[in-house]
Amino acid sequence: WAFPRPLSSKGGSQHGRAALPTEDLVQRVWLVLQTVGRGENRTFNSAFFSAAGVFVVTASDDRTAKLWSSESGECLKTLDGHSRVVSSAAFSVDGLFVITASRDCTAKIWSSESGECLQTLGRRESRTVNSAWFPADGVFVVTASDDRTAKLWISESGECLKTVEGRG
Repeated sequence: WAFPRPLSSKGGSQHGRAALPTEDLVQRVWLVLQTVGRGENRTFNSAFFSAAGVFVVTASDDRTAKLWSSESGECLKTLDGHSRVVSSAAFSVDGLFVITASRDCTAKIWSSESGECLQTLGRRESRTVNSAWFPADGVFVVTASDDRTAKLWISESGECLKTVEGRG
């Protein structure tokens, strides 16, 4: 896994420094921020673009995540299944899946096409899951929780492979 490369308006950078995003990209992001959720009376806890930039997924206090068109700002799907606040949501690299993390102590993997919950990770007796994301290959999911743990999961089976405990 590596950080995404900086965007450039001319396909490169000057003097070895990362170039700033193009004006077009800045305008598009601003448009999305202005239109996504217009008229919605809720708090967004996170917002994440799909890799292609066509969709945005948001996580909300109303126990849902929503998929939006980044061009029109229209809500395309509501991912409903958590029993408490959804703290974060992110797309898989290929955009086929969404992972959500919740204060209900679970993370859920969803089909971005159907909106169906495909897998629930975690146990009710654990602590709030603050964030979750797919590493580049999509085979695994990583979660971070209030109990000071980070966990590596197999996406398809929901098996926890590794738990790392934080200090402090």
